Amino acid sequence: MEEGPNRPQPQQVKLDSKTAAVLVLDLSTRCQDPKEVCFQLMGPLAEFLDRTRQSSVPILYTISAAAMGTFLGEVAEPLKRRTTEHVLYPDAFDKFMGGELRDKLGQLDCRSLVIVGSATNFAVLYTATTAARLSLQRRHSSRWGQCQTAI
Repeated sequence: MEEGPNRPQPQQVKLDSKTAAVLVLDLSTRCQDPKEVCFQLMGPLAEFLDRTRQSSVPILYTISAAAMGTFLGEVAEPLKRRTTEHVLYPDAFDKFMGGELRDKLGQLDCRSLVIVGSATNFAVLYTATTAARLSLQRRHSSRWGQCQTAI
């Protein structure tokens, strides 16, 4: 194990397909280029998403709004996105901006959200922070207000 601050031990988790979702942030076709850092995530993440699908846990993707309608506006092919897995195009590092993600998670009755991505120092951080903030604000009044976030 590498030395460093706050390096938790990996643990097995079981997600409830009725109340959990996986959110994949900004892993577009650019991640198919071996020169990109996110390329290193493709194999392990593809395996994780296959197990997620076998468990019937919903998967959502985000891609930058600037890439919409271009080659870079598609989910990386190694992740094997299915047509039933929604792609959202928020125009911010915080993927809750604009409200579409929040609405979709509400429709899914999401209470546990697993966030994965390569840009942990901005997109993952900002999105997870908002998920935690919304959870605290709506703990007693929202269907997904008790959302637990795993990064």
